Amino acid sequence: MDETDPLAALPVPPQPKGAAVLRALLGRRSVSPRRLLPPGPGPDELRLMAQAAARAPDHGGLRPWRFRLVEGAARAALGAACADALAADDPAAGPERLQREREKIAAGPCLVAVLVPLDPRRPDVPLPEQHASTGAAILGFLLAAEAMGYAGIMLSGERVRRPGLRAALGLPDHVQLAGFLTIGRPGRVAAKAPPAPPADLFEVVDDPTALSSILRP
Repeated sequence: MDETDPLAALPVPPQPKGAAVLRALLGRRSVSPRRLLPPGPGPDELRLMAQAAARAPDHGGLRPWRFRLVEGAARAALGAACADALAADDPAAGPERLQREREKIAAGPCLVAVLVPLDPRRPDVPLPEQHASTGAAILGFLLAAEAMGYAGIMLSGERVRRPGLRAALGLPDHVQLAGFLTIGRPGRVAAKAPPAPPADLFEVVDDPTALSSILRP
């Protein structure tokens, strides 16, 4: 095993099945929508990805996430709604920027919206926990996509919080739009490698006097 392989440092090598799971986690990359090629996944494959996402840690069993495939005329309308929301939010946005906003939604063979129907009535499951569960579900969805031979990326940013887009989608106050998953076949261009993890990504705390600083970044 190559010395640069992180699995090589393990004192006990994982079993083949476990090694495959670890390699999938360590090798996951986001791929630009422009580099995702058809054909995209079909409805049955997407349902399986959603089932994998549903295995996310979920305090209270709230399942605070929903996946919606957006295609055909609805996808074109979504791109227009994103551009309109940008124009309303930033009147200085020129035609080129508005067109790029439409193109981001149109790029890639498959687009899945991730909705988060938060439940504020559960004080035992505060909203940060529901958000954390959503993030885990999104990762599960993307990992399942890669296991089926696809690649993907999460599109979010300011667009998902713009009032104009929320109004166009008819989202009630308790439902948030986490973003859009774009999925397709990976193109020939290599995916951009993620930045190196921070040096203090993982540390051991075994001194009780250090507890006061355990959560410092």
